[in-house]
Amino acid sequence: MSKVGRKELLRALEVVWKENEDEARQEAMRIGHKILTLKNSITQQVEAAMDDTNSSIKGDILELIKKKKQEVADLEDKLDNLQSNADNDKERFLEFAWDFIDNTSTRFFEISKENQLRCKELIFPAGFHIDANEIVYTPEISPLYSLATTKKDLPETEKSFMVRVGGL
Repeated sequence: MSKVGRKELLRALEVVWKENEDEARQEAMRIGHKILTLKNSITQQVEAAMDDTNSSIKGDILELIKKKKQEVADLEDKLDNLQSNADNDKERFLEFAWDFIDNTSTRFFEISKENQLRCKELIFPAGFHIDANEIVYTPEISPLYSLATTKKDLPETEKSFMVRVGGL
């Protein structure tokens, strides 16, 4: 893959990761809101348990408080894990993406049939066929494939130094 292609792909991966981060941030906000709501509910139930008029259901109220405290603790653990894994997840995501791109062709037959089909759809979105000489033909080139360089020649800027004036 060319340097330009790798940069473009890295930009695309960053966009995908940003969407993932936004989803994680929204999930963290949802969990935080739920924790706040549960804590407010616990406070109200503690006050209700202390009220003498609720002495007949005090045991039930205390049991609900205990369950809600456990739910708060579970949600806080989930929130901590969500926030602490964010940096590690990005590194693992990028490593996986580059490894997948760099090594899919060598490991193609090792992956599951379902993932083989996904890879074929990514690389050959309009399908492909192979002729008798084992040459692959496809009516459409994948944007992923077009990021790779296939030419072994010099860039255009370096070719300009190789121009010869005719007739000299």
